Amino acid sequence: MDENNLIMKAYRDNENPDTIKIDLKSGTYGYEMYRISLMLLDKIMQLNEDFEITKENVDTFFENLGNNYWNFYKK
Repeated sequence: MDENNLIMKAYRDNENPDTIKIDLKSGTYGYEMYRISLMLLDKIMQLNEDFEITKENVDTFFENLGNNYWNFYKK
C-alpha cells in the first residue's frame, strides 16, 4: 500500500499509548471525513455481536455517542 494515497492515518502515540493520533492528508474534504466517520461507526456497531442493528438501537447508539462527545470533548 502506498502511503501517499492514504486520506487518513491513525496510530498510537509512543509517549502515551492510550492516545490515538490521527493525521489527515491535506486537501481532504469534509464529506470524505463524514463518509469515513459513518463507515467507522458502522464497523464499531458490527464488532459487537450482541448489538442488533435496528432503528431503535442505532438511534440509542448515536444518542450515547452525542452524550460522550459533550462529556469527553466539550467539558
